[in-house]
Amino acid sequence: MGLDLKDRKIVPHTGRKTMIQALEGLGETTLNIRKQSRHRSDESLRPYLSTGEKDQLQMMENLAEKITENSKRIQKHNNIILYFILNYLKINNIL
Repeated sequence: MGLDLKDRKIVPHTGRKTMIQALEGLGETTLNIRKQSRHRSDESLRPYLSTGEKDQLQMMENLAEKITENSKRIQKHNNIILYFILNYLKINNIL
């Protein structure tokens, strides 16, 4: 059962997951979310929560930031080395 919209199947479960994640985003407790979704336990609710996705996104953002910082640090280091090489070449009339 469901509608096929551009290779995406929309079924009643899709709305349920969206509702659960929206309530989670609003800061509702898992107890209140379970009351709305009629899950009997936090364990059965867990697959619907987006917490893991948010953690993954944050980890990827942190990784990208570290890579950028390291790239800048390496570029600065390379510029310093290049500066000393050019000065050496000029002092020794090689350039």
